[in-house]
Amino acid sequence: MQALEAQRNEALAFISHDLRTPLASAVSQLESPDGCAPENLLPSLRRALGMAQAFLWLARAEALERRQMKELELTAVLEQAADELYALARQRQVSLVRQLPEAPVWITGDFQSLERCAINLLHNALTYAPTGTQVSIGIDLPAAGEVTFWVANAGPPLSGEQVDRLFQRFSRGDQMAENPSGTGLGLYFVRTVAERHGGEAGVTCAAGTVRFWVRLAAAGVAANHSAP
Repeated sequence: MQALEAQRNEALAFISHDLRTPLASAVSQLESPDGCAPENLLPSLRRALGMAQAFLWLARAEALERRQMKELELTAVLEQAADELYALARQRQVSLVRQLPEAPVWITGDFQSLERCAINLLHNALTYAPTGTQVSIGIDLPAAGEVTFWVANAGPPLSGEQVDRLFQRFSRGDQMAENPSGTGLGLYFVRTVAERHGGEAGVTCAAGTVRFWVRLAAAGVAANHSAP
């Protein structure tokens, strides 16, 4: 009950401050005597919409149940997520590299939540990857019965303090900046999806590369399956 109460208080604080701020700003501009051009309201409204959508995605992830999941092909999930971020990669002048196996990789899971999980990791990588570098997405099969998908980008290693807070609720990777962006829910969503699938999420840093990963239980790599 204490944990639920803490989550409730966090959610209320998020709605009353983070979500209310851009909406109040937009309303204030509309009500000002000088008025406001509609295009000037778009940043505030888009930010509020993004926060509301992130909150809804998280609520859906927290309600996931294993018995409702279906067998699906993981490579197709990641391909679709990479397609979604292709335009952003070009805009940021970052190469998006796919290191995905040709053979199908089967798991039991929820397609939409896993796709959003991969999109969050890719968006995070594209946000911090230096211009002219690359962001990679791939799959590893580290052991029998296990599948790991990952997203990697060039960048300085993360401190122990940063790693500890990355996957926490409402924690922002850029929260030390003067004007932090994002909702603070993206990586917490990744962690939630991984755990609801019976897996785990984490990050490793080595040789100038930051790699976020999600480890899941495999349903098997079966070449004789037909695509879903």
